[in-house]
Amino acid sequence: MSADLVWQIIRNNHAFLKRQRGVCKTFSKEPGNLKGINSPRLNGIANRNVFAIQPAAAGTKGLVFTTSRPIGSRKVKQNNRRSNLKRGARPSYRTIRNSLRGAGAPRKIRSLALRRASAILSSQRVKPAEAKTEKSKTKK
Repeated sequence: MSADLVWQIIRNNHAFLKRQRGVCKTFSKEPGNLKGINSPRLNGIANRNVFAIQPAAAGTKGLVFTTSRPIGSRKVKQNNRRSNLKRGARPSYRTIRNSLRGAGAPRKIRSLALRRASAILSSQRVKPAEAKTEKSKTKK
């Protein structure tokens, strides 16, 4: 099936939709959606090439970068490729940028992916005030 047909089927009804009272936009929480907005361009279900960026497992720093290939889209387990990015911010950004460029992703998707990666990595960073309190707790 084409991406347009799948989008027409799922646009108003799928398990990941989130609606809020008083807000006109419909949000979506599927794994491949980089921005969290229910739209055909960002949808992780309808599109053939899906790129997802999520934080690493609890207690560890880093990212999990998942890409899907359009070949063999019926075999979901074999379709997704995950890579753990734990080397740091700049090497992670470089890896994401190069793989998205190689996959032919549009510039908007590339910038959204880098923004999401940056937000995740900055949330994992230890703030100076927290570091001081942790040092003082270990000294006692």
